[in-house]
Amino acid sequence: LINYKHIDTDGNAVINTDDTLAISLNYGQLVMRGGGGGGGGAPISVEADTANPGDTIHLALLLGDDINQVADAYGLAFTLHYDPMIVEPGTFEIEYLDSWMGNVNDMLAFNRNLNAAGAYQSAYTRLDGINQSGFGQIGTVSFTIQDDIIARDAVIMPLSFSNVRLISAQET
Repeated sequence: LINYKHIDTDGNAVINTDDTLAISLNYGQLVMRGGGGGGGGAPISVEADTANPGDTIHLALLLGDDINQVADAYGLAFTLHYDPMIVEPGTFEIEYLDSWMGNVNDMLAFNRNLNAAGAYQSAYTRLDGINQSGFGQIGTVSFTIQDDIIARDAVIMPLSFSNVRLISAQET
């Protein structure tokens, strides 16, 4: 049994981007509850690349691969960590693309950049109640490298994921 009581946050009987306002207004508040998910599953990653100080870089956001394909995906949430000493403040962002997950016009995304902490929190979901399966690029991670890091010979900026949650339309 799927519990739909919190989907329509503005109460107008339509589920759309206006429903993210309640999430935004209450963002960061904690409610303790039981439960938890298992580990494993399809990988989520960002393609590696090289760039120079001052460059804006665009990296593919990948979910699943040809060996570990995603089955029955409906929504995705995660935190992507980066080094705020390397990234120009306010430039780190994720843009979702039309992909195997669905057409962006038929999906809902919510993002929050916690720049000082070097964390970008994102959630992305379908709206039609139909699971999708596949693998590959679902979006693009973009940021500008600060131009005042020239004094360093080479800088490696690892990107890491935490709190990754993938859910089916049946809430599994």
